[in-house]
Amino acid sequence: MEFNGAKWNLYHSPKETIIRSVKVIDSLVYTGSFRGFGSWKRDRLGLLKYTSLSEALQVEFLEDEEVWNILRLEDWILFQSLDRIHIYDQVKKTYSVVDSKSKMSKLFKVGKRLYFQNVNKGLYQIENGLMFWFLMMLFFKII
Repeated sequence: MEFNGAKWNLYHSPKETIIRSVKVIDSLVYTGSFRGFGSWKRDRLGLLKYTSLSEALQVEFLEDEEVWNILRLEDWILFQSLDRIHIYDQVKKTYSVVDSKSKMSKLFKVGKRLYFQNVNKGLYQIENGLMFWFLMMLFFKII
């Protein structure tokens, strides 16, 4: 939904699925949904038009896969489901995927590093498209 100050515009996802994640990056609105992700861009009349990035990249989704989180790191847009992270390089127009054998609860960015938590497995870092496991020791100082 979009409100221009006077009127609401309702934009439906192309396949009539529930949109699970939204991220505005520059002039594009990225969305993730059931077995799909893409971007919305304003046309010459100011209306948002959808382009399916997952269809253009011929992404093969898992059964019941949904995109729950979208992040940007430099030239990459990352689309996170509970099972995988889809990585799109905006400059090279390439696509890669990080698979996980267990569920990923959250993908997050700290500075210029990407981390995700595997349920009951630990914390991982993505570096050059590869996963690295980290044993994180947190020390709390009581003041």
